[in-house]
Amino acid sequence: KDWGDEKASTIKTLNSIDLNLLQSQFYVDSLTPNVSSSQTVRYGNTPVQAQIHGVSHQYFRVRNVAIAHGAIFDADAVHRQTQTVVIDDNTRQRLFKSWEDPLGKIIMIGKLPCVVIAVTKKSNSMFTNPASLEIFLPYTTAMHRLSGQNFFDHITIRLREGVTNSLAEQNITKLLT
Repeated sequence: KDWGDEKASTIKTLNSIDLNLLQSQFYVDSLTPNVSSSQTVRYGNTPVQAQIHGVSHQYFRVRNVAIAHGAIFDADAVHRQTQTVVIDDNTRQRLFKSWEDPLGKIIMIGKLPCVVIAVTKKSNSMFTNPASLEIFLPYTTAMHRLSGQNFFDHITIRLREGVTNSLAEQNITKLLT
């Protein structure tokens, strides 16, 4: 219904059909599903607790996340369920020595080995927790190789230029209802 809806956490119906349907709408610039969990992540003998986000290759455009080093995964990586990850700067600092290049290194997310392919730029947004550790991998990998979850926690949409929020909201509500 709205932000703070008490029943929202019990709704588990968003899936790939919804994603494809939304992607085809005229008002959508880009979109990404999200499947999140908290997991123990390890590099060498350094374990940390991190927030794991299964997302699409469009996540970084949708959320305006800049890459400091490396390159993000693409649509093919999502399709193939690759074990590639993009880490945030906090995770880089916690897992790797200051002189160590994390690109190409293998980290363990639970029991799943993943190759680091990029590091995001440090965010100064008031919406991000400056102490959180965040890791992004293809949503297909998160769903099929980590969690076994068959639904999305949510889908985030970036609207095309010139499309009003109210127009998009009305269309999305009608479409998903």
